[in-house]
Amino acid sequence: MNPVVLVFLIVGGLVLIDLLLRFARKPATGQLASEAEAIEQLCREYPELEASALGRVVLTADRRAAFIPVASGTTGFVCGLGDRFIVRQLHPSDIRELGREGEKAMRIRFNEVALRPMRLEFADMDARDLVLDLLGATHRTVKTA
Repeated sequence: MNPVVLVFLIVGGLVLIDLLLRFARKPATGQLASEAEAIEQLCREYPELEASALGRVVLTADRRAAFIPVASGTTGFVCGLGDRFIVRQLHPSDIRELGREGEKAMRIRFNEVALRPMRLEFADMDARDLVLDLLGATHRTVKTA
């Protein structure tokens, strides 16, 4: 067989497989469909948690992140990135900076390198303030080393 034809068949096959995989995959939204999905993601990552030990779920306005109070004193954090979710139990020591931004938003920087700084907007000021309280900010900017 001619080497040019063989290279063409191989490259064409790879391109066809890539296109099929792209169209077969559901779109990556990174959004939480409901509060129940946020609880499900947290309990999947931390099987020792029971849904009954979790408090009210606070979703961001774009439904890409959720904060969930845990009976142990930590705060569950679920954040959509691409078609996956990052799930953590946050302690106050996990947060480098935290503070209000505007009427309904907050800015947060984590000590963990894998979590990028985020600006999160909530549906209302009460939801934002509840999350700030959960994370230990009590309506002030927190900066830790």
